[in-house]
Amino acid sequence: MKTGILRSARWREWIGNGLAHGVLLIGAVTMLLPLFWMVATAFKTAEETFIFPPTFWPQRVILNNLVQAWTAAPFGRYFFNSALVSGSVTVSQVFFCSLAGFVFAKFRFRGQGLLFTLVLAKLMIPAQVLVIPLYLLMIRAGLSDSLPAVILPDLMGAFGIFMLRQFILSIPNDLLDSGRIDGCTNFGIYWRIVLPLVKPALATFAIIAFINSWNDFLWPLIVIRSPEKRTLQLVHGGSADRASARGALLRGFSAPDHRGHRDQRIAGGVGRFEWTVNDSAWRLPWRWGT
Repeated sequence: MKTGILRSARWREWIGNGLAHGVLLIGAVTMLLPLFWMVATAFKTAEETFIFPPTFWPQRVILNNLVQAWTAAPFGRYFFNSALVSGSVTVSQVFFCSLAGFVFAKFRFRGQGLLFTLVLAKLMIPAQVLVIPLYLLMIRAGLSDSLPAVILPDLMGAFGIFMLRQFILSIPNDLLDSGRIDGCTNFGIYWRIVLPLVKPALATFAIIAFINSWNDFLWPLIVIRSPEKRTLQLVHGGSADRASARGALLRGFSAPDHRGHRDQRIAGGVGRFEWTVNDSAWRLPWRWGT
């Protein structure tokens, strides 16, 4: 009797495991199919790529496609630019966001609640809203068309401050007090006690920050004009043409006038805001009235 019950339970376990593995296998194949299609298409001829029904494996393997793709642009330079930007942003955000999170979590000072509320409010502001003010700032600082212009706006982020603060709140204050008794400064406590205890959170946030910076397309597209300063995303996006980014954003539907400036006029019921843009000077006249 017991043997039959055990055998029945074992069969149910095997069937359950088999169904679970089957579902996971189907999901894995579904995830890998686009990758396989991309690799297979890279070795096809242009005619075979568009035939119907499609062929999953190239009828004739063409290696020249990869050679042409790699030599069509200086991808090594683009990769270096992306790695430099993403690495700088990640290191900076991990350091400054963890430091700010430590201050918000373990210190009490006047205006702390208001400042943290402002940090949380920053999370509700779309990044696209800040594009024009940041671009104006980069122009006036003389950083336009440079990699520092891509890096500087992302040196610190509100999400990182909030996330790391929540982790640091779980650290007992007794550990910090023991460090003070041993003569540690506040920065020493942060560096020697807090950071080692939040390594999982730091690693998680570093991955998120790196991926977000690596995949960033809009801001580098707007601020970078020189081909040698492009990142990989600009090349994958198709074009980092000067007019495609800043022109579409700043001039709207206006055409260049006889001075070569680009004008954009936003007319409202009570007023009109006009800015005239060129590469060397920015004028912001404000005119009320229709």
